[in-house]
Formats: sequence, C-alpha cells, structure tokens
Amino acid sequence: FVLDFAEHGSAEMTRPFNPVTFEGSWSTSARNVNGSNQVLNLVTAGRYADGRVEVLEVDPNGLQLAKGDTLRLFHVLTGALEAEVDGETLTIKQGETLRMEDSASTGHAVPADGQALVYRIDIALA
Repeated sequence: FVLDFAEHGSAEMTRPFNPVTFEGSWSTSARNVNGSNQVLNLVTAGRYADGRVEVLEVDPNGLQLAKGDTLRLFHVLTGALEAEVDGETLTIKQGETLRMEDSASTGHAVPADGQALVYRIDIALA
C-alpha cells in the first residue's frame, strides 16, 4: 500500500514489516495497491511519550533482552523465540509480544527454528 502525507510526501510500503515514522498531525491517507495488508501502529502523544520501532533479524546467536530506560516490547513477526528472562523460560510465538517492565529484568532469546524477525518497540515517557 501507499501512505500519502499530502504536502509531506508519501511512503510506498513495498517491503513487509518496514517501519515508517510520521507526525500524527499530518493529513494521512492510504491506498491499497497489492491486496490485503496487516498493519501495526505505534501511536504516542508527543508531550507524554515518544516511541520507536526497529526491525531485528534474530539469528542463532540470539538477542539480548533488556529493558533499559524505556518500556520495551519485543513483538515476533515471523518464527518464534525461546527466551529466558530472569530465570524463567518462555516461548514467544509469531504474533505474540514480550513486555519488559522491570528495569532490572534481563534475558536472552534465540530463534526456535534458526531465525526470527522481531519488532523492538521502545516507548519513553516524557
């Protein structure tokens, strides 16, 4: 699909899971060009919070899970993750999300079947 931001330009969504950042105050419309789509939106009120989405390819070496200074979410796009967080073993399947709440929480995740694609979503409160 194509996102049209009027005087701010447009974004052609040709790759799956490709994040696009834009201001919520912009006039925005979408045009479908290749059939059905699935969309994940992260919306924050700028005076209260700021958000960022990053796509991570998780290989057999795995991924460090740490909260940091933000609310951090790991949303599995493809594949599945086997994770250990604070001594607890978890399986996070495609379409599921792990929420790291405690700043002291740490962990490690590896793909259940060799590779996974994950959104890391960070939300920082103002």
